[in-house]
Amino acid sequence: MDFQTYVINVTEGLLCSKREAQAIRDELMDHLEMLKEEFICEGHDAETAVEMAIRAFGDENTVRAGLLDSLPLVDKYWRWRVMGAGVAYVIALVYVLLLEPQRFVERSFIRERELLYPQYSYVFHNGVLFHTIQRYFVDFHDYGFYVTFSVLGGDILLYLPLGLFLPLVYAEFRRFLPSLALIFIVSVFMQLIQGFFQLGRFDVDAIFLNCVGGMMGYGCYRLVDYAVRRYKRRLTASLRGE
Repeated sequence: MDFQTYVINVTEGLLCSKREAQAIRDELMDHLEMLKEEFICEGHDAETAVEMAIRAFGDENTVRAGLLDSLPLVDKYWRWRVMGAGVAYVIALVYVLLLEPQRFVERSFIRERELLYPQYSYVFHNGVLFHTIQRYFVDFHDYGFYVTFSVLGGDILLYLPLGLFLPLVYAEFRRFLPSLALIFIVSVFMQLIQGFFQLGRFDVDAIFLNCVGGMMGYGCYRLVDYAVRRYKRRLTASLRGE
């Protein structure tokens, strides 16, 4: 068996991008060539040196199982694609929360209301947790399903991708509390900007629902991570004959 065949067999079916798989092949070839040169320097011919280098490197299945264990959920090449999707999501989030034309219509309404009825100003209108959520359910017959789902469900779905992207891209957010803390900070920041510039109303319930959505995204990450790890364990066990 030559080095090329050995390396292809070792890297076949790895859970990574094609570029990452090629980078692994190149690295394996470099190590094998170094071993070959060492054996040639010891006095062996080239063909024997190749065979000895392969034996020294290890059984194909054992090496492949080790590579499977070491590969991250998202390799460095896929990571850039995920980061690109994350940037697109952040731009969309900023647009929806701050730059959408309806926001400026709402600002005009709020300013007119404040001028006519300053005593009813309610830009920062809810600081009591679950007050807004309860109102939508108690007065469900007035709001209806579409409005209730759009407001409450929208606050959840808007931040779901954030909870998914963070741990995929940054290792420090693969734990629950750091992810929750950052999602909370982003939500509060957006709510403050909306309230300060009158592009919406500051609502602690919106922050709560944003965090729920973010943690749902984090839960999706954990499920994907668990499924991939379980698949790797089964594949590794079969390769090692366990």
